[in-house]
Amino acid sequence: MLVGPVTEVTETTDDWQLACVLRTYFELQGHFADWRTTHERLLRTTDPYGQALVRFNLGGLCMWTGRLADGMAHLRHVLGTGDPQLEATTLTSLGMLAHLLHRDAEAS
Repeated sequence: MLVGPVTEVTETTDDWQLACVLRTYFELQGHFADWRTTHERLLRTTDPYGQALVRFNLGGLCMWTGRLADGMAHLRHVLGTGDPQLEATTLTSLGMLAHLLHRDAEAS
């Protein structure tokens, strides 16, 4: 877990946009527990579009931590947002996860 100001912010914020920015930091620094804690809490406290972006990030976290089926479940929640760019990126990530699970027909 992180210590100091970043931890205080991530434990108290309801700002999904801040969490999305911090995703890059968590990912590059390997702070997977902080990434999960921050994002899972926001699933309960943010609007539907914010939830979709948080779930997209959780799909990435699951890919990093070997929870591929969980990642696919998170990403499936993102589809149907009406945001074509987000949905296209999500379909690409779903395809990669399906491939990693040796489900290449589904990946296609």
